[in-house]
This record gives sequence, structure tokens and C-alpha cells, in this order.
Amino acid sequence: MMNFLLYYLNKSLRLDPKTLYSIGRDPHNSIQLQAPNVSRHHSMLYWKNQGFTIEDLKSTNGTWVNGDKISNQQLEDGDKIQIGSHYLEYKVLSESTESRYQKSDTLVIEEKIEDILDEVSNAQIKKQVMELKEYITKKKEELKDLAFKDKLTNLYNRRFFDERMAEEWERAHRYKRDLALIMIDIDHFKQINDQYGHQEGDRALKTVANLIFQSIRKNDIASRYGGEEMVVILPETRDITALKAAEKIRLNIELKAKAVLGFSLTISAGVAGKGETTTKSNDLIELADQALYYSKKNGRNRVSLYNQAYKGDNYG
Repeated sequence: MMNFLLYYLNKSLRLDPKTLYSIGRDPHNSIQLQAPNVSRHHSMLYWKNQGFTIEDLKSTNGTWVNGDKISNQQLEDGDKIQIGSHYLEYKVLSESTESRYQKSDTLVIEEKIEDILDEVSNAQIKKQVMELKEYITKKKEELKDLAFKDKLTNLYNRRFFDERMAEEWERAHRYKRDLALIMIDIDHFKQINDQYGHQEGDRALKTVANLIFQSIRKNDIASRYGGEEMVVILPETRDITALKAAEKIRLNIELKAKAVLGFSLTISAGVAGKGETTTKSNDLIELADQALYYSKKNGRNRVSLYNQAYKGDNYG
């Protein structure tokens, strides 16, 4: 059995194929989105051809799916919907995979709370129920962080990276979008551990992770890949733009790490973008890794872009 979910405003809505969902600013809509750039009756969701379709209702600012303005479109798993300044995500989950999104118990509770809020008229009780809802949402996010965050660096972990990389690749391939990847390695990390001790090595990892996070855009995804290696996924990004982003990271670390750690620290990075020779997400990872090897082989503290024209010895 498949479940159709809509994620928005930090909550999940299970979609019923028998229900038509109106979306807009008006309080009578099934899904109310409060923002000046959302029309009173902006769009609607309805069941068609074994899935849900979203249709724009001649709104002022339009309805967008994965960056494209649409009049109506059949939705697919993972589609990102933009309505005014609000972002929604459509997910199709089997019962066996639903637990990966921490839905089972917490979403049932959230749905019950929504039902209670609809029925309660007493202001004091309503306030207490809202506080309970906020508490559950906060705890759910904390549990999500425990599952997908690296404890030491607070970046996403390898498990999250593998899943998100596959998703971003599929989206970029399906909609012919750009996608780039940066692979980062701390230069001479073993020497740092040997000279300053493993506690300082851990502090170096935390510092690098923090500076990476400060250097990237909100939509970029930074993860710890393993050991002293870290990766950044850059959706909707060409390789040349990703090269500039990687250089920004490298320079920030070179200039700022010493003030935090008391000793100098640099990184090497490799950059690759989705191209004709990449047919799956692992191809992009491999090319970025080859570009990283090229940086390390040619002096470190540098960023290299994988060039499709170069083969063999140029990239290891």
C-alpha cells in the first residue's frame, strides 16, 4: 500500500485520494498558507491517474514545481512545490519505508492534535494543545538530527549523504538540471593528530565543518563523508559555480582556522558537475574524488575542477 504525503510548515499531511485539497491564503482552504504573495485561492490538489495532480487557479504569482511554473502537473515522489514564499514537498511512501521519515507514531499524534484543535473552542485549552504540538515537533526534529547528523562535526552523516545524493541525482537527471559536488580533505591530518593529539584533531574537524557550513548556501548539503573527508552537494549548480564555492570554503579555512585552533590548517578540494559521462550519482562522486586526488598530488591547499577533456594520469 502506498501513502501520499505533503510536507509543509513543519508538519505532514496524509493525502486522501477521495479528497480535493484547496490551497491558498483564505482560511476556508484545506491547506492555508499565510503570506502576501499567496493568492486567496491559489491552487488545488486532486487525485488523477493513480497519483495527485496540482493545478494553479490563475494565481497572481503562479504555482511552481521543481523550479518550473506550471498550470497543472502530475506530481512524482520528491517533487518540490513553491507557492508564494512557502515550500512544500510531495512524498510517495510504501508502508515499509514510511518509518524512515519518522512518520508512524509522531505523525499519528500530530494528526490527532490537528483534529483536537479543529474541535476545541476554549482559548486556554487550545493554547495548551498548541504548546504540546510545538513540543512534539521540536522533539521530532531532535530525533531526526540524532539519526542523520554526525555527532562530532554536526554535519549530516554518511547515511544521509548517500540517500540525499541519490535523490538529488535522480531529480537533476529527470528534469535536466545542473548538479555539482565538492569533496574536501584536510591536508596532513595525520600530522595534526601526531603533533597535537587526537583531541586537537577532533577540534580541527569541528572547526573545518563549522567553516564549511558558514561558507555554503542555505540549499547546499554538507556532510561528513568519512575520517577527515567532507562533501557538499550543490543542487541546481554548474561546475564552474561550484568551483567558486569550493574556493570560498578553502580560503575561509586558510584564513580563519588558525585563530580558532592556534595552528595553521588547510584543505584540498575536488569539484565535479553532472555531465555527459555521468550516468549515476556514484559517477559524480568518483569524478569529484579524482579531482580531489589531483589537488593533493599537486601541492595541496588548492581546489581542482574535474575536466571531462582530461584522462588518465592528469586525474590519477
